[in-house]
Amino acid sequence: MKAHQKHPTGYKTLSAYIQQEKLKPNSFRAFADATQEIQHRAVKTAVEAQLQSNGRCMGSLLWQFNDCWPVCSWSVIDYYGEKKKAYFTLQALYQDR
Repeated sequence: MKAHQKHPTGYKTLSAYIQQEKLKPNSFRAFADATQEIQHRAVKTAVEAQLQSNGRCMGSLLWQFNDCWPVCSWSVIDYYGEKKKAYFTLQALYQDR
């Protein structure tokens, strides 16, 4: 995972967001789950704002649908083809659209 993190403060930034959101991962798996929770919250907030803009900005451009290697990223489907929490968040938000 460290080899694929290209941002110089990537994991430090993720850890800060995790702490800010009062999540307390105590293992690698819990850290991965916490990053997916943060992604879900961010995507939900952004898309809800877009959908409520009443004609000014009604669309979304999804950045990174899937991943080509195992890494923490903005994809909504991981390297193994598993759908992340944000995938289901987007599905629910756009269900009636």
